[in-house]
Amino acid sequence: MHVRTALRWTAAVAMAGALVAASAMPAAARGPDDAQLSVYMPDTTLATGTDGKTVSAYLYASKPVVLSSATIVYDFSDLVGTATVRPTPGRPNCTTANNRLTCGITDGIRVDESGIGGLTNVVIRPATGAVSGATGTLRVTFVSPGSSSGSYAATVRVGEAVDLAIGPDVEVQAEPGGSFSAPIAVTNPGDTAVEGFNVFFHQDHGFRPGEKYRNCTYVGDVLRSCAFDTTVQPGETLSGTMSYKVGEDAYAPGTDWAERQVMTRADFTDHAGFLAQVGFELGEPGDGGVLELVRPGAAARNAQTDIDETNNWSVVTLRVTGQNGADIAAIGDSVRGAAGEVVTAEVGLVNNGPATVEYERSGEPVTALYLTVPPGSTVVEAPQECYPVKGGRPDYRDGGAAGAAKYFCPTGVKLPVDEKQILTFKLRIDEVTADATGEVAINVACECPWFHEDLDPANDIAKLVLNPAEPGGGGGLPVTGATTVWTAAGGVLLLLAGTAGFVFFRRRRVRFIA
Repeated sequence: MHVRTALRWTAAVAMAGALVAASAMPAAARGPDDAQLSVYMPDTTLATGTDGKTVSAYLYASKPVVLSSATIVYDFSDLVGTATVRPTPGRPNCTTANNRLTCGITDGIRVDESGIGGLTNVVIRPATGAVSGATGTLRVTFVSPGSSSGSYAATVRVGEAVDLAIGPDVEVQAEPGGSFSAPIAVTNPGDTAVEGFNVFFHQDHGFRPGEKYRNCTYVGDVLRSCAFDTTVQPGETLSGTMSYKVGEDAYAPGTDWAERQVMTRADFTDHAGFLAQVGFELGEPGDGGVLELVRPGAAARNAQTDIDETNNWSVVTLRVTGQNGADIAAIGDSVRGAAGEVVTAEVGLVNNGPATVEYERSGEPVTALYLTVPPGSTVVEAPQECYPVKGGRPDYRDGGAAGAAKYFCPTGVKLPVDEKQILTFKLRIDEVTADATGEVAINVACECPWFHEDLDPANDIAKLVLNPAEPGGGGGLPVTGATTVWTAAGGVLLLLAGTAGFVFFRRRRVRFIA
């Protein structure tokens, strides 16, 4: 698998797990502090005559909760004669009896609405003598002391072993607003005909469809997938050309990437179910022509699964030429109040364009807001995404803490043109002083991989003023127009097809340069 591919899938659905509402979670149960606990297990297709696949259950809670211990039970009694379930080699605290694999977790785990996986990876293998078309149910149960259990039933099926490859890796260049095309080719290097296949697309912001094909799906102008009802014979290569445009707001000069992942119909169905679980949309079909690689083929008689995922990916590298940068400006505020009164201040930033700035591939924030609290006031309520600065460093353990003199607030991974991102602070006025002034600073110089090429540094600092002597004394920009919820880069869900993913939290230590 390409390194860029792994990075892309790490960030492509960044914070997608946060979209999983409690009402959508399967078989929820009550846990500590009344958090709803649930478990999800992806459907899996196995190839006859292989060692199977490594998969993981995913654990969820409706709000953050730390479980001192937990047990996950994999009941594969319905899979007798179809498949077996075993822990990965070296996995401790697992026992098997009566077609039930029980794995304990004793170190304490933090579970929230984003989900966590990879704690008890298991190997699902086709049973000896299992034939293509065999199917059964794997029931997974999640238990923690002091709560009732949550469970989920996943489908496991056995299919034919096939192999698909996609290519070629290509590099193109175009200016913002320009058009280009990229070849796509699917090869069957195996010994068995592949009857129908799908292609996933994972691409950066600069890619736009030149035509929205009716056998492909889109979320707005983002291409997600294409379906091909075509039989690929052993040794056969099917090729075509896809049309693209470069977004008018693509950052230039710059480099964007798009990965293509080819999958069998059965593997696509399995993975699409997982994507739906975490709130990742595949979108709607286009209204253009059909993207054809070869003639339509007959429907598959049996499920098929790819046994070599190393050749399922290819990359289109887009070199965006020209000059198309971005001006990200700070937004200040001015508020009035009497001594002892709690007032609300809204500060933030806006992208004045002309280019969108996005770091979805790396998962890094675009930039950060650095707030200095006005004298004579105390923060009594701060956004969870903001961290108090202590000893010159953000304290990432104490997000949303009240009472700090300075706050550090990393943004999300993408900032489209004209979008404002706003943070709300509640301040108690301890002493009334005219023009008590704090500072809102963005794009502060730091040893970090964030945005550092702002077109107009003069508007990177705004004021937060309490009781201004003159109307509008806060300076900065008014909070008008479309705004978005400030979502800091952090929880990222890995969605690598065929690989047990996990949720991790990126907390990069940042040193600011005076």
